[in-house]
Amino acid sequence: MTRRGVFCYHFASHGQTKLEGWEPLSNDDFHDLPRHMESLIAIADDDRVWAQDLLRIAKAAYLADRRSPRNMMLDGWTRTIKLSVQLIAPDKWSDQQEADLSDLLGMLTGDQWEISLRGGAATQHTLQDDAWATDVALFSGGLDSTAYAAQLAHRLKKDERALFVAYDWNLQKPQQQIFESVQKITSHRIDLHQTRLNPKAHGKKLDGSNRSRSLLFVVTAICVAAVHRVTSVAVPENGQLAINPALTPGRLSSCSTRSVHPWTMHLINRIIAGVGGDITVHNPFLNFTKGRVCLEACRAGLSVDIIQKETVSCGHPTTARPHYHCGYCFPCLVRRAGLHTVLDGQRDQSGYQVDIAEIDSLPYNDPKATDLRDLAYWLEQEFTVQDLIADAPLPPDIAPTTLIPALRAGRAELATMISNLTASNSSFRRHWNPK
Repeated sequence: MTRRGVFCYHFASHGQTKLEGWEPLSNDDFHDLPRHMESLIAIADDDRVWAQDLLRIAKAAYLADRRSPRNMMLDGWTRTIKLSVQLIAPDKWSDQQEADLSDLLGMLTGDQWEISLRGGAATQHTLQDDAWATDVALFSGGLDSTAYAAQLAHRLKKDERALFVAYDWNLQKPQQQIFESVQKITSHRIDLHQTRLNPKAHGKKLDGSNRSRSLLFVVTAICVAAVHRVTSVAVPENGQLAINPALTPGRLSSCSTRSVHPWTMHLINRIIAGVGGDITVHNPFLNFTKGRVCLEACRAGLSVDIIQKETVSCGHPTTARPHYHCGYCFPCLVRRAGLHTVLDGQRDQSGYQVDIAEIDSLPYNDPKATDLRDLAYWLEQEFTVQDLIADAPLPPDIAPTTLIPALRAGRAELATMISNLTASNSSFRRHWNPK
């Protein structure tokens, strides 16, 4: 950090040039860069080296994000991060891509980013090309990615093969378990590749906001697609969580994550196109409610029992163990609403650390009650096109009016879930009037 509130980093290959006054970063700053990951993203032809460079940028941004403590900022959040990254093929990257990268990272983390790209990176060792996949998608083991995996497995043809990329090592076993259930749907080849990148702390406390990690996930899948010459990467997320409209005025901007927002996807695609890439990322569930996602998973061949007991949707599952679902975070509430739609009065068997009916009995300032009360407030307000684009734009090819129906249907699912599962005398339901 060169002055208060400004962090400066230079990401280079091991042992290469350092910039005076800039904190050096490299692959050595990760605890593990497994051979499995290196082989997974080994680009065999020069015209796709841009994908390796994009991964270098994503890794550098993730390190810089975690190394820059927000508690040092006057507002406790917003930082200025200057990031220089050595690339293998810098000539493919222009000022426009630097600007788009800065905007993309700002969208994800809520900070001011200044990206500068330069040459000098060592070419990564490549393997013989053995491309075989026809489809590539992210797989978290959550309900949405599992539903899409089941859909894809169900419709695979004889000469098609799907490859799913997973990143959260803390959920390695649940991911493997649910994927085995998906594999039973098809006789064709579907594979799961799990990997991880954990930054070293070097004796300091890493920032916990972790907002740039989603870009690392997506870009890894993009590299996998480049290896297999697949031109599309699926990043499935229901419209409610993809758009993630702010529940209260205090949750605007980066207080509500935008990792799969249409504008985020648009910026990623624009960056890829700008460097000559032919891969696009897309969200197949953008116009789906969580209830619709649950129905699609069932139609593809997964039982409701498997969906409840094997998928993991919690925003912080490691803290909810042995339940995996805390029950009170916003992703858990959306999950409950979706499952409530298909369970037809049956009890949700997901296993929640805190039951929704218990949340309102908590003290008002208990953080476990925050999301439910903010959600109840949001459902009492009218939701319009202006609210949809209040703090994040939409790509030019997506009309706001095309997203409103799914979001309003999702609101109805959430309102029904709250009405049916919380106590009739709860404080926020006494005069509750959802719109």
